Amino acid sequence: MNWEKELLPYHQATDELKAKFENIALQFERVEKTTPIFSVEARVKTVPSIISKAHRKKIPLDRVFGEIDDIAGLRIICRFVDDIHILTKLISERDDMKILLEKDFVNTMKPSGYRSYHFVVEYGLNTAFGKCSPRCEIQIRTLAMNFWAVTEHSLRYKYKGVIPETIKSRLVKAAEAAHALDSEMNAIRDDILDAEKSAKSREEMVRDIIHNIQELYGVSEMDAAQEMYNKFSTIWDVRNEEDLNHFYSDIQSIAQVHKIR
Repeated sequence: MNWEKELLPYHQATDELKAKFENIALQFERVEKTTPIFSVEARVKTVPSIISKAHRKKIPLDRVFGEIDDIAGLRIICRFVDDIHILTKLISERDDMKILLEKDFVNTMKPSGYRSYHFVVEYGLNTAFGKCSPRCEIQIRTLAMNFWAVTEHSLRYKYKGVIPETIKSRLVKAAEAAHALDSEMNAIRDDILDAEKSAKSREEMVRDIIHNIQELYGVSEMDAAQEMYNKFSTIWDVRNEEDLNHFYSDIQSIAQVHKIR
C-alpha cells in the first residue's frame, strides 16, 4: 500500500476544513465582534497510529480507510458551552460536508468524565488524482473540556491504558468540576450580555427622549419642551428605570400629538 498517496486526501481535507472554520471565526469577529470559535486544530493520524488502531479493532489494513473514521481529525475549541450549540447548528446546515455520525457527549458525559461533541463527516475533494470523499472526525469542546481530555489522554498513555481506580475516580470528579465551571462561566456571560443589552436599550431610549425634547423646542412648543426637560432631569437624577419607561411613553405620546418624527 502506498500510504503517502492514500493519506494525501486526508491532509488536504484537514487543511481545507481548518481554513474554512478559521475564516468562519474571522467573519463572526468582524460582524458580531465576538466568535464561538477560540481555536481550530487539525491533524492526520500517522501510519503507525493507523496500523495500531487497525490491530486493536481487528480491521484488515486494506479496509482501514473505509472503517476508521478519525484518520483525519479537526478539533474546534470554544470558550462557552453555548458556542458549541452555535457550531453544531452551523455544521448541520452546511452543504459542503455530509454528516455520517453525530454524538453528543456534552449533555451525556461518558462514564470516564469525557465531554465533547463529535461529528463524523464525508468531505468532498478534488485532488490531483481525481475526486474523493475522505471521512473526518470533528470534535467541538470548551477550553475546560479540552484541558480535561488532554490531561486524561496523557495519563492513559502513561499508565498504558490501565489507569488506577483511584485516579479514575478523581478524574471523574475533576470532569464534574470542569462542567460546573463551564456552566458558571456560561451563566456569567449570559448575565453580562443581558446587562449590555439593557444598557444599549436604555441608551437608545434616552437618545430618543432628548431628540423629542429638542424637536418640541424646534416646533416652538417652548412650555411643553421645558416641562418635559424638567421632568427628564428629575428622573435622570433619581435613575429610576420604571419612571424612565413611563416618561418615555409620555413623551412619545406628546411627540405624536405635535407630529414629531
